[in-house]
Amino acid sequence: MNQKRITNQILNQKNYTLNSTLNYLFNISNMKKLFSYLLISSMVVLSSCTNYDDQFDDLNTQINTLKSQIEGFSSLSSGLTALQGTVASLQTAIANIPVTPATDISGLESTQAALQAGLTSLADAVADLQTSLASAATAAEVAALSTSLAAVQADLDDLLASNNIYSTAISITTNSELDFAVALGDKVNIVNAAVVITQSKDMDAAKLAGVMAKFRSVTGNVTYTATETGITSFGEFTNLTAGAVVTIDQKAPVSLPALSSATTLDIKDNTGVTSVSVPNLETVTTLSNLTFTKATSLDLSSLTRYASDLTISVKSGKVNLDSFVTTTTATNNPESGKVITVSGASEVVAPLITGGKLIMDSVLEPNFPVWKGANSSAFAKATKVVLPSITGQVTINLNTWAPKATYFHYIGLDGDDATSTADDKILKFPSFDTGAANGNLETLIVGGSSTSVDVDGATDLTSFTITGSTHALTVNNNDALTSLTLGHTSKVRAISAGSLVVTGNENIESITADSLDDISTLTISSNPALETLSFAALNSLGTKTDGKALGSTASISITGNALAASLIQLPSPTGTLPAVAGKVTTASGLTAMKTYISANVAAAAGASKVTIDDVANVKDHLGADYTGTVELATNTAASAEQTWSAENDPINIVDIAAGTVSTAAVAALKQKNTYSLVAGSAFDANEFIAVNPNGTELAKYNFTTANTGAITGYVASDITTWASAVEAELQSQIDNNGADYTVSIVNDWGRTSTYDINMYLDGSLSATAGAAGKTLTFTFDGTQVGTVESNNDDDLASAIARAINAGDASDTWSAATASGPKVVVTPLIDGQTNYNYTGSFPNFSFPAYSVAASLTSYLELSNTIRQDTKVDSKGWRITVQNDTYAINAANLNRAETASMSTASGIALTELVAGTTLTDSQTNIQADFSKATAGSSAVLTGTKTVNLTSWM
Repeated sequence: MNQKRITNQILNQKNYTLNSTLNYLFNISNMKKLFSYLLISSMVVLSSCTNYDDQFDDLNTQINTLKSQIEGFSSLSSGLTALQGTVASLQTAIANIPVTPATDISGLESTQAALQAGLTSLADAVADLQTSLASAATAAEVAALSTSLAAVQADLDDLLASNNIYSTAISITTNSELDFAVALGDKVNIVNAAVVITQSKDMDAAKLAGVMAKFRSVTGNVTYTATETGITSFGEFTNLTAGAVVTIDQKAPVSLPALSSATTLDIKDNTGVTSVSVPNLETVTTLSNLTFTKATSLDLSSLTRYASDLTISVKSGKVNLDSFVTTTTATNNPESGKVITVSGASEVVAPLITGGKLIMDSVLEPNFPVWKGANSSAFAKATKVVLPSITGQVTINLNTWAPKATYFHYIGLDGDDATSTADDKILKFPSFDTGAANGNLETLIVGGSSTSVDVDGATDLTSFTITGSTHALTVNNNDALTSLTLGHTSKVRAISAGSLVVTGNENIESITADSLDDISTLTISSNPALETLSFAALNSLGTKTDGKALGSTASISITGNALAASLIQLPSPTGTLPAVAGKVTTASGLTAMKTYISANVAAAAGASKVTIDDVANVKDHLGADYTGTVELATNTAASAEQTWSAENDPINIVDIAAGTVSTAAVAALKQKNTYSLVAGSAFDANEFIAVNPNGTELAKYNFTTANTGAITGYVASDITTWASAVEAELQSQIDNNGADYTVSIVNDWGRTSTYDINMYLDGSLSATAGAAGKTLTFTFDGTQVGTVESNNDDDLASAIARAINAGDASDTWSAATASGPKVVVTPLIDGQTNYNYTGSFPNFSFPAYSVAASLTSYLELSNTIRQDTKVDSKGWRITVQNDTYAINAANLNRAETASMSTASGIALTELVAGTTLTDSQTNIQADFSKATAGSSAVLTGTKTVNLTSWM
């Protein structure tokens, strides 16, 4: 072995950087982007050339060159990894060969120590090659490293050959071949070739077992087959530590107790495979089969990581993944986004799993202490679930995660990326929901922090514990709960905000939440057994959940419970002695919440209500029992009154409501008239716009060079450049004339949207992608169907426009075509153009076509239609508004003398209600007969009860 040559090859390598580049390219998304870049770049060249075949050949050459570079890097990386595993396995095998004074390794010419030294040198050489590969910069440098790798592989072959490692393939398929293998003795400890064993029923099982026990490391493939009927005793590789592709096909339990590495492990599923044990397997590239329909145990307890989705299926029992991790590392594919599916096992041991979606249909007690959780995970039969490290924006829905769980405990953690400040203001915490109608959950424990916790409809829930924090807690319709003790706060990270909702819980008698503060929404209602509240820390509203100031968005509703008061003392009328203050005597806990209730009512955006559900007695200011209307101080308005008739009747401490509208408000409307300004008109010298709403010219702007020269950037055909200046001058003249009119020039009417819709074949633009005369289905504010008469883009646009105009969308949209081809869509109101439309234009969507060929669809497989662009446009208008309600400016009315005059070169078009406008578009044009100062709405059912000062 020429170790000097290996060393020199490694030392002569340069500082490469290709690894980081190709790692980036290996990402599928980035591969697509790179391919698109090359394609677009080449298309640019193609657009200016005529020899398309040559340029497509050049493009293909570029792509194939990139592909070969990437494949070369991938192949080299895989080769290094495989060689590293082989050398490591050989080192282990040599170390484990028993050498005693009386017995040496038969056939080896070198000592065990010398062989280990050679393998150590090779291991160092491989490690150096991996270091060089990590910084490789060019395909040429990768090729040079490939040459070095080949040399190291050759040196390994030389080392094994020079030490009499058995380098001939071993086949044991007959008794004579078995005898030959027995005669080889310990030479088969290390085999630098393949091993194939096929056991028959008449083969000496004891001999075979003895031979199989001698194999320690095999550099080639290892195949063992024992499926013949009549075999009663099966061989076992008790000492095999490594092989390339290890294939086991036997009708018996499978045990590979020493196997630590393999490129591929393929264990066939046979009726006799009742267990699979590979407890020392640490690294493997491919697990070909992990489905064992009769197995009751599977041991992969040393497997550390697997770069693909892991799917395991057994009949029942235990799956051991004791060392399995799913953490991203710099030297391995990230498994954190993979899916781990285990079917049939009632127990899965995997204490080191950190990421990935878990689907485990039969596990009874999933307990993954460092698993961060993943959306759509499921433990279908789990009864007790403990998940103490759920991290980031994970959505836990118990109906899908663990619908049969009677015990569920999770702790929520912050998913903030500590290495970046980009997401510091984003709350990345789990959310929890029991789901609807959960009839199994009995114990729920929530710790850490969550954005929201929704405990809803858990009819068997008897124990609920929450600590840590959440912004929103809902406890609704959980009829087995008899009390509620909440140990959480509303402070998630640095933001104190949120809500508490406790409703419809049939048997809850008390609520204690002595740590809770800073909530803007408090709803405690329809809990018919609820008698006491304890909120020792609750005295403020907090902020919004984004940390911004709250504003008028508070809400409080405490009603429909069993909160009682022993006495309500009415105050004495104003000026009456003795002066008695109103007072509420209650042990319900409401009195201690006075500060919070007052703050919430003051900041409420809508109705507020706090009810004492059971009042024992009401007394007047003289101490006499009282029934009838309870009035608030001197305010005797009906909205500020309530009645109390007898013991056990309720009284509202707070009842504030805006009421309902009995008479709608009438918006103010002023007389006005509008003209469209057409871009491209002759807004230049000798042209003018004059305003005369009442028959007298009140203002005039002349587009003389002197006037327009004072406007920075003036362009006669571009209204944008002069609209504000002309508007200001006209308004100034009107004001100077003492007239009460407003003139405005705005770009806000007649909006349309133009869509560029194209057909593609295999991702490339194609004007002939469709099937002539077939049906095209698309969605645009509803589903429409059009028939395409031809297979080009022009006819496609026409067909889409016709379908809109003839379908359900024709009430609100009209469509036409424009060159390009494009589809132009105009909004409608009452069948006419909606000139002042302010909404968003819908997008087109086209369904995916999955059939290879269709007799009815316009598109077939690989063909698509898509909306590429959407461009909105709108027009300019000039409006004159009469700001009084007393004087009719006749020229502003419809069909009257024009309220504006212009020179012949300027085109102004009046927008007339009933002609070009609907009568409902009064914010564009309104006659004097419709002008009104408006009126406020009339409300009924308003409430202004507030007795918090009595508490």
